[in-house]
Amino acid sequence: MQRRHFLGALPVGLAAAAAPAALANPPAEPVYKGSVNATDFGVVADGSTDNAAAMAQAIDYCTRRELELVLPSGDIALFGGLTIDAVDGSEGIKIRGTDAGTQGSRLLIRANAPALTIKAQCTLENFGILGDAVALGAGREQQDGVLLYGVKPVDAQGRNPGIGNVYLRNIVFDGCQNSIHVFGVVFYSYFENIRWFACVNAHVNGAGVAATDKAGYALQFFQCQMTSGQGKYGFYLENAGSVILSDCMMSPAKLSENCFRLVSNAALSGIHQIDNTVFEASVKAALRIDGQGGACRFVFCSNSYFNQAGIDADAIELYDAEHLYFANCYISGTNAGLTFRGRAKRINLANCEFQIAGNVPVVRTLPGSSVHGLDIVAPNYDGGQRFLELGNAAVGQISRIHVSGGTLGVSATPVNCQPQDANKVMVLNTNNQQTRGGGVAAFGGGNSFAIAHGLLGRPARFSVTPANAAAGDAEIRYVEADESFIRVQCKNAAGGETKWAWQAET
Repeated sequence: MQRRHFLGALPVGLAAAAAPAALANPPAEPVYKGSVNATDFGVVADGSTDNAAAMAQAIDYCTRRELELVLPSGDIALFGGLTIDAVDGSEGIKIRGTDAGTQGSRLLIRANAPALTIKAQCTLENFGILGDAVALGAGREQQDGVLLYGVKPVDAQGRNPGIGNVYLRNIVFDGCQNSIHVFGVVFYSYFENIRWFACVNAHVNGAGVAATDKAGYALQFFQCQMTSGQGKYGFYLENAGSVILSDCMMSPAKLSENCFRLVSNAALSGIHQIDNTVFEASVKAALRIDGQGGACRFVFCSNSYFNQAGIDADAIELYDAEHLYFANCYISGTNAGLTFRGRAKRINLANCEFQIAGNVPVVRTLPGSSVHGLDIVAPNYDGGQRFLELGNAAVGQISRIHVSGGTLGVSATPVNCQPQDANKVMVLNTNNQQTRGGGVAAFGGGNSFAIAHGLLGRPARFSVTPANAAAGDAEIRYVEADESFIRVQCKNAAGGETKWAWQAET
């Protein structure tokens, strides 16, 4: 479905709110074998009639009886928001449209309020939600497509269970302030085959009011697609409990901020998992993990693509992050591939491909940052920029850095750090001269010789053997190595030039 066709379904020049149609008497018993059609309550899908009251009556009726509410094809205008909540102990309703495309069912929200505020379990499928916040701007700051508001009063046992079992399938969002907004305690929410177009702020906004909204939501997104002509964020998440994206596509996202930004975890958070997902063409970093002093943690990314379009932005930014894992990912862009800001701890990249077009290192620290525990296994990079730059980290704030296997590009010094950190950085079995060294060193005589190995840190394996008769006559007593030299101590003073064949590997 192309966006121009979808937007073509919007009515041109909506007039002021029309008088609501007289509500029809709801059927005494469900029709359509467990389903009720919204037209039975007076809903008119003509794009101009205000259906807020009729839809509210239909939702109340179906919630009490846990029925399916069927929407007619066409544009169902709403000049006030709707709420799905438990009624008399019942909290089950399904709202189903005929289709989410131009010939299907569409809710047109024309108010400074969410189209649907969800406070109870429900299923929504096969319709569109279109706002006018993008078109109007001011006066629509509260206009969300769907607001999942999970905070409920504490019951007699002191429990606050939030809401659960919310399913959204085949829903299209366009034109709202936020497409999906999540507050408070919301568990077991599943979003499948969601399509996002334009919004003002975020297509998925996980920020509530800290003073009133308890944190901790669990969301899962499957086979969703974001093709945005406007918007700041794809996902903006605060106080996230667990968020899973699988087989999703944000390409080209065309967002002014980030495709995915995690700001903070809930107090009792689980893991965040991103699989088989594309983040592409945001102006700023495609992925930003931003603990803001609190450390976001437990993010697992696999088989995913991270790319940004801004000339000064990085593909991935980590700011106060812990326990992050990237496996089989493709990381590209016009600046750095991955940048550390603030504190980072236990970061792992395995079998990742890097294609970086900028003039900065592929993986880098910014001034004042710290990295404690970085493992890069079998990277693939063939460019000319330095692969790993640790020299900007705060003094004494680098430890346990391991790079093993793979290719680090063609730079003569693909890994750099401050001298005092050299013994904390180990580079093993890669394709560059900082990993392996060797040759023949010549000296003018004597018993002590220092061979500059040129490797990063102290070699893990090294050897020295005589390469001419004078060296053989000198008789090696012992060989040792430090961060800069292989040192050879001989028994007999050597006469004339001595030559030593040496090899070293970090």
